[in-house]
Amino acid sequence: MVSGYLTPGTDLEFTYPASFKEELFRVAPHYQIVPGPEYEPLRLKLQVGAMVDVLMRMTEQRTKLIMHLLKERPWDFCYLAYVCSDRLQHQLWEEAIALDPRTNAYYKMLDDALGQIMALLGPDDLLFVVSDHGFRGHSSYFDINEYLVNKGLLRLGEKVLAARRRAGRTSMLKHVANRLGLRPLARKLKRSLKAKGVWNAEGVEATRPLLEDIDWEHTLAYVPSFSGFQGGYADVFLSPDMTQEQIDELCADLRRQKDPKNGQPLIDEIFTTEVYGQGPYAPREPHLLLLAREGITFRMEMGNSRIWEDIGKTFGSHHKDGVLYAYGPAFKRGFKAPNAEVYDVVPTLLQAMGLPFPYNFDGRVLQDLFVEGAAPAQAGDAGAGGLARRKLKKLLEI
Repeated sequence: MVSGYLTPGTDLEFTYPASFKEELFRVAPHYQIVPGPEYEPLRLKLQVGAMVDVLMRMTEQRTKLIMHLLKERPWDFCYLAYVCSDRLQHQLWEEAIALDPRTNAYYKMLDDALGQIMALLGPDDLLFVVSDHGFRGHSSYFDINEYLVNKGLLRLGEKVLAARRRAGRTSMLKHVANRLGLRPLARKLKRSLKAKGVWNAEGVEATRPLLEDIDWEHTLAYVPSFSGFQGGYADVFLSPDMTQEQIDELCADLRRQKDPKNGQPLIDEIFTTEVYGQGPYAPREPHLLLLAREGITFRMEMGNSRIWEDIGKTFGSHHKDGVLYAYGPAFKRGFKAPNAEVYDVVPTLLQAMGLPFPYNFDGRVLQDLFVEGAAPAQAGDAGAGGLARRKLKKLLEI
């Protein structure tokens, strides 16, 4: 096993067994878990060609390693994650959808890697191509924590309040620059200063309030997760003291919010805590999970009294619809699986391998994928009473 995203670094033991690390660097001497420090200044300056070059070098090393393992080691199951497509689409969405030759080169490299892997498949081997999310572009931001402050549901400590006031002045300058058509120039200057280390945030970062500087006694709702920014959703932590009437009013008001740029509603869907499933690792506190409409994402930033901001440039954020391809002799050709969910992948994989189910899964086996008579015998119960059977219940209908 080779650890991936969130691993502190390759100077630690990041493989199992630990002795495999030496073999890894012999096969792929420039292997990286995530793009290295040279990538950040390129990202800040939006140097497209140089950014893609870094991502391609990293992808090339990952492909070298997986091909070595597939050819030289015995295996029953192999799982490979490419992370650079995610990095590319967040920052270079406009280039990707415009089929820029520089970003196209990266997708051609991924396509070639897929071809190399497929060339090694035996007559009984199965291949899944999976992503837990899709991608879309966004140019409008909704500042969810600033909204919660204005609704009186989030109370801040003095340090964050001071930072919020400073951020408010900056936000007003950005708004004026937008009105005068100077925002692209200002953004470019800021990125350049950041890349040179000249621009540094001072004091408390208003975009991500510190957990210890929240007035928890009087706070009823808060979004502490920065992933809502690029993830296209917001995970609202609710206080157990919040009444159902207050929750209903919050949901109703969120559904009334519209993008001032085009009048499009903010909310696509709202889910409650039950979407996390059941068991010992399910959240103990109540949640609201907010999914934004196309072209909009949530932001943690504070100080923008208008709540909304049109940045005038499109970046990439996650889309709720992911990807699932199943290839091999056990699967139907040209068949579109109805209503597949991300938590159906593991039960389907276990079924395809003829393995028993060690747990009561929330997902189900996608039986419709299999050619009749080609699937191994049913190995277990894929979760009677699981989340797939209970369905995802929305708090309110749109």
